[in-house]
Amino acid sequence: MKTNIKNVEVPRQEFDAIVREAGSSESDFEVDQAFCHYPPADQGVGPVTTVITVCNLNTGVKRRYSLPNGQRWVKWLDDFKRDLRAGTFKQPSSQ
Repeated sequence: MKTNIKNVEVPRQEFDAIVREAGSSESDFEVDQAFCHYPPADQGVGPVTTVITVCNLNTGVKRRYSLPNGQRWVKWLDDFKRDLRAGTFKQPSSQ
């Protein structure tokens, strides 16, 4: 079973390979994407920030990764890989 990736511009093969490399299953994770506009105080609509949310469906642990306008998916994927290797997603959710 593949990762449930909703509305996210990410190469699925890259994400799934990172998950498998860490000894997890692709079906353990759900990934979602949202766009947030942060208007400057004295202007109209400001820059857009993409927020990627990754949830381990077994533990309930969620992490959010922000991508300022123009930043590529590689940044959040590198941060996700670091967190996954550190065991962040294995810890029970405190929420």
